[in-house]
Amino acid sequence: MQSFYNTSGRLTRPLITLHTLRDQQVPYFHEILYALKTLLSGSFLTRHVNIAVDRFEHCNFTIGEALGAFALMLLYAGDLDMLSGVGSVLQGEALVTFEGLAQQHKIPYQLAGQRLQAQRRQR
Repeated sequence: MQSFYNTSGRLTRPLITLHTLRDQQVPYFHEILYALKTLLSGSFLTRHVNIAVDRFEHCNFTIGEALGAFALMLLYAGDLDMLSGVGSVLQGEALVTFEGLAQQHKIPYQLAGQRLQAQRRQR
């Protein structure tokens, strides 16, 4: 409250944001402003990544985009070594979208598995 509800951009935990580029309610420009804050604070790309989606409407994401962002957040947090069973929940275009995000952000995954499971080595 002392900062008048302004964010600092200093992140202590990973923040992965999804934002539609053509959002009529919350302009994408807000995402750019926040990215600048994280850049100035040293959190950009080390703790903050934005995934831009070229689509209209507010929070209009596919399951492949949502799962990709969630997996990336787990990876950045150190809580993911492998996401298995992706093929048990995603098919068709959703799978293609997820695989594109996984390749772009180097998310380790495998299609095989009876159910979706985030695997983590014991530390």
